Amino acid sequence: MSFRWLKSLNISNVINGVIMRRQFVKKMFNPVLNKFLKMKVIDSYQQADFFSTDLFKALNVTVDVIFDVGANVGQCTTSFRQNFPEAQIHSFEPVEDTFNKLSENCSKIDVELNKLAASDRAGHSEISVDSRNSLVSSLEIKHAGSESVTIETIRLDDYIKDHSIKHIGIVKVDVEGHEAAVISGLAVSLTSLIVDAVVIEATFTPEVIKSMDFFELVPLMKKYGYRLQGLYELDYSHIYTKGVFKLGNALFLKESNPYFK
Repeated sequence: MSFRWLKSLNISNVINGVIMRRQFVKKMFNPVLNKFLKMKVIDSYQQADFFSTDLFKALNVTVDVIFDVGANVGQCTTSFRQNFPEAQIHSFEPVEDTFNKLSENCSKIDVELNKLAASDRAGHSEISVDSRNSLVSSLEIKHAGSESVTIETIRLDDYIKDHSIKHIGIVKVDVEGHEAAVISGLAVSLTSLIVDAVVIEATFTPEVIKSMDFFELVPLMKKYGYRLQGLYELDYSHIYTKGVFKLGNALFLKESNPYFK
């Protein structure tokens, strides 16, 4: 099914039109989406539903290996370890101060930590770091009051090859606007479909929030053989001022996944 009509319809406005009454979404809108698109919308008040063992089991995802790209201080890494105790976890965080906090927070769990930034090329680059908020460090945007720091970059395809990884259950990407470059550096692995599920932070207001534009992300992932399954942990803070979601996590599965049958 082509997603071209979604952009003309502006699905964020359609969803937002009913999202104000969350019970309505749960009872009516999700079943409609599920029937026609095999897609779900989960709001930020249902975070327990995301990254759970039950969810990914239901989605036919074999969670043997997890990549946490843009790990920050380990918020998702520690959740992954708790929910998937047998999985190999590879976390990537390039900023030294943030990486040190990540290492401290993960000191008692089994995780492969990498002080590296995933990108479309291997080498070095300048990243904008805001000491007031490590969550907004970005290779794409320079925030007021931030400083530039040199970091090492890699292509995830090279990392996967070097570590002889044959299959990945989940790749989570949250890199403040650098998502397209990360996807480009993962292109071989995506095309060969060794990744079951990809979770990418995307925005519905790219003119304000410099994450990946949701409506550019969907066709990009489709090019590699991945289909949108749902939107999770949606942020409503722009609803009243702009009439659209601020951002959320888009979950993609291989188009061949039996979930879509």
